[in-house]
Amino acid sequence: MAGRRIIYIPSKCTACLQCSIACSLRVYGIPDPNKALRQIYLEPDGSILGSYCVHCDHPICMAACPAGAIHRDDNYGIVYINQFECVGCRNCVLACPWSMPRFDEDLGMVIKCDLCGGEPECVRVCPTNATKMVSEEEAVKIISSMLGDLHGY
Repeated sequence: MAGRRIIYIPSKCTACLQCSIACSLRVYGIPDPNKALRQIYLEPDGSILGSYCVHCDHPICMAACPAGAIHRDDNYGIVYINQFECVGCRNCVLACPWSMPRFDEDLGMVIKCDLCGGEPECVRVCPTNATKMVSEEEAVKIISSMLGDLHGY
């Protein structure tokens, strides 16, 4: 897993929601895409967007945590929350540009993607490979290609 990134390719996504269902099953034990930490959004123009934690190299959520409850495993790149250390202040939610950590009212705690411990369910179940795990080098190539396509290069 070291040196690997999760990547989402919107042009391959069919909005089947299998990734979100698998995520909610893993986290909550129920198939509820609305509770998933991996979300798919259908835009009014028909485009499909996906949101997920990218497990930053220098996590802002971790820097914002006054309790030191957010950690990054430098061997695998997984950013996770130690629930026993979290005080529920929600600073991480406010600090993250994508609001990936979120406060779960039902659980009474902040939760975020932990890449399923290194074997992400969202990647495993994606039937079109719109979400996949790749090397950092391949992620850069894919993102560069997607940006080039957006700008007509």
